[in-house]
Amino acid sequence: VEVIRALNTYNLQNPKYPQLIGTFLIILIGLGVFYQLIGFTTGAELRSLSRLLLMAILLLLPLLFAELVLLVVPGWTLMFSLFPPQTYNYLIPAALASMLGGILLRFEVGVFLGFSVALCMSILLDNSLAFFIFSLMGSFVAALPVRAIVNRYALLRQGLRISAINVPVILVLALVEQRPIGTELAMNLGAGALNGFIVALIASSILPFLESMFDITTNMRLLELSNMNHPALKELSVRAPGTYHHSIVVGNLAESAADG
Repeated sequence: VEVIRALNTYNLQNPKYPQLIGTFLIILIGLGVFYQLIGFTTGAELRSLSRLLLMAILLLLPLLFAELVLLVVPGWTLMFSLFPPQTYNYLIPAALASMLGGILLRFEVGVFLGFSVALCMSILLDNSLAFFIFSLMGSFVAALPVRAIVNRYALLRQGLRISAINVPVILVLALVEQRPIGTELAMNLGAGALNGFIVALIASSILPFLESMFDITTNMRLLELSNMNHPALKELSVRAPGTYHHSIVVGNLAESAADG
């Protein structure tokens, strides 16, 4: 009872309203800068309502996963004390927005989304600078090689790259914070390695719905549309074989010109 009374007295003497207002303003300024950078680097086409809605969804997805972890982990650690609470933070798919933003929109959007998610995530996790750096590095790697993604399996390779950067970042952060090398660090490294595959798995599951919902044609969707078993292509090859062959040749020429 004395502890509860002392806590109540402390809360009355130290209201959280200034902290909440400051946090709100920081996020608002960050999103404002993000909006302006989108306009400067990509033009007005990505500032339409549908594209801004897509970016908002991509920004909220990792934060929802983070909130889920924060709700589940306290009770989970009370029942099973095998893993320390911080280990679960490294399982949060912070790079998810950056990966999907780079694939669906542009590389610059993926980078800006990664920075915004890292900022919001660090505030959500008690102003953790370490997790801000962890999220930022993973997001940058998630957005970089999006041009090479031409099939669903490539997302798993992308997840492997994220895991490859997560592990050394966690190790460097442990050295900076002077944490002992032991079981907890090993668990954090394992969670960081698993994080990339979690991001790839969630991205491969959500990507088709986002493509259809916002009518965005990605490289993977083009490959699906070019399937020779498509009824329209089959009918074209039977009814107009010359046009069918000519269309394939022109398409291959256009692809070679675009790649060059």
